[in-house]
This record gives sequence, C-alpha cells and structure tokens, in this order.
Amino acid sequence: MVMIKLSVRNIEFAYPIFQLTPAPPLLRLSRAEAGFLLAYVTNSKLDRACIITASIALKRDRIVETTLVKETTEKLKEFGIADRIAGIAIRRLKKMGILRGDKILRTPKGKERTISFYDDTLFLDYISKKMKGFVWFKEETLLIDGVALAYAYLKSELNTTLRAARLFADELSRQFVPKGVLKKRHANLLSKFMTMDVEVCNDCLSGEEEITVRSCEVVPALHRLLSTKTGRAEVKLLRRNRCKYPSGKVEEKVTARDAQKNLPKTVKSVSIIDPELLSVADFPSSSFVAGKLCGLAISHALSRLRKEDAIAADAILQAAYNISREELVISFRNVAKQVLDIFRAMLST
Repeated sequence: MVMIKLSVRNIEFAYPIFQLTPAPPLLRLSRAEAGFLLAYVTNSKLDRACIITASIALKRDRIVETTLVKETTEKLKEFGIADRIAGIAIRRLKKMGILRGDKILRTPKGKERTISFYDDTLFLDYISKKMKGFVWFKEETLLIDGVALAYAYLKSELNTTLRAARLFADELSRQFVPKGVLKKRHANLLSKFMTMDVEVCNDCLSGEEEITVRSCEVVPALHRLLSTKTGRAEVKLLRRNRCKYPSGKVEEKVTARDAQKNLPKTVKSVSIIDPELLSVADFPSSSFVAGKLCGLAISHALSRLRKEDAIAADAILQAAYNISREELVISFRNVAKQVLDIFRAMLST
C-alpha cells in the first residue's frame, strides 16, 4: 500500500490567519485532525465561500470591498455557490479578524509558520467531492490549500465544541474503526461529562453467577433495550419480580404480555472491567435504580447487544474519555454528532 504524503500549498497566504490563533511556529496536526477540519468546512457552502474570499484578499496587501465582492462572486460560480453569499462571507471574515477595515480591507501581516503532519491515521477517509478545489493529488502527494486549512484551524480554535470535535476525530481514528460501523445514532451514547462515579446495583443478584463485561457492551445494550416500550416493560416486570426497590406498573396490556414472553429464565450479576469510561456516557433514566445502574437491566440487555454497536461504542467511549481530561466541553453528544455526521457525509459522496 502506497503511503500518501500530505503537503500544504500556498502556505504563505495562510500566515495572517495562523497569527490569529495560538498556533506555535511549528504547528503539528495529525492527519485525522487535518482531514476532519477540511471536511467540516468544505461541507458548508458559507465556509467554502469564506475560504475563496480569504484566498483572493490575502494575495494582496489591500483590496477595495466592492472589488473583493465582484471577484469572489465570479469565483463562486465555479463552485456552484450562490453569488449572494459573497457579502455574507466578507462579514464573517471581518468578524473572525481575517479581514479588517471599512472601504479598504487590509489583511494583517503574518509570521512564517511550518505545518507538519504526524500519524498514519487516514486523512483519505475524509476526502469527498466537496473538497474539489481545496485539495489536489500530484503523483503520491496530496496538496492541501493553505488558506483552507488555516481557516478551518482558526474556526476550531474559536469554538470549544469544534476544537473538541477535532481532537475527538483524532482519538477516534486511532481506534481504527471502519466508517461503515459508525452510525449517527451512536452519537447518543455520549452526554455531559459526569464527574460522579457510575456504579452497578447487584443487590437482588447477590450470590448468583457473575458475568464480566466492558463499558462498550453496557452502554449500547441499555440504549437498545430501553429504546422500545416492550424493552422498558421487560425491565419493569423483572424489577417487580426480583427487585427490593419499587417499580412502576406496565400500563399497556399488549406490551406487558409481549414483555412477559421475553423475560430471561436466569439473570447474572454484573461486574464492569472499565467503569471509568461510563463517566462520559448518557443513559436512559430507567437504567438506574437507587442511584446506580440496574444490574437486572444490564444483564437482560446484553442479550440484545449488536456486535457492531459494541465496536463503535468501544472507540467512541475511549476517545471521549481521553479528551475529557483536557477539554471542557458542554456536551460530548454534540461533539460526537459533528464528527459522525462528517463521517457519514463522506460516505454519501
């Protein structure tokens, strides 16, 4: 297999943008970070228009706004983007600090920057038709537009969630998860980072056979079981039969009858190998009893577990946990959704 090299084209035009970020003189990005960022911005017509506008402006020391609008409008036609976006793009670039001034737009001078890419994680996973005009193949080298990469990097530094998504994409790629395994629904495995410990309640299962499982099995299994009326009814019936804590009644007669047929004959107590990973996971409210994860529900849910969901959860939980120790993020679900949406968008192009 030939290793594709990455190289940045027209890096000198990107210097003014990088100067607006805390990037060091030598900026090191993983291939996955670079790939995700470029996929993210080229997936948006407005972001593509901003890159095109910035590329035109940054090649000069100054440019009159009316001239910039005219030249940008002509260029946007080549990309099939509506010309009315040109004015919006200029306002966006002013807000970001890339363009300055009023009648005459001045671009800030920038110090030289060197960009290097590390890791063998696949940049090409993110390549799509929408990147046309921003990346080019030249023999065994993939040339990346410097302004596009600098714009994407600045955008990620201005947005906490996008910055976390950039790092999340990097961590996720290290797990070597095939794109086909990742589904949009897997983003729901994550929620706010919880500082509390998540424990399993085995009170009604003491003395019974114990099974050892991993967090990546517990989380998707509970989501799958408790996402249906019948599954929730099964858990209620199990608790009514065995649990010392009160459980709600199953109102729907048909659901209760179906649930009764699916109740397991034997239930085993649960021990989780890596409980720390549960701290970044979100669970349906019916997963808990007395403030702990219900062992009855987990034991029963594991019979419904899909192998592909466990593979995806393993990568997602580990990636989220790794960045949670460094990044202050409002919701990991939003972070995961951004990354998985881009993954799926690349598959559809």
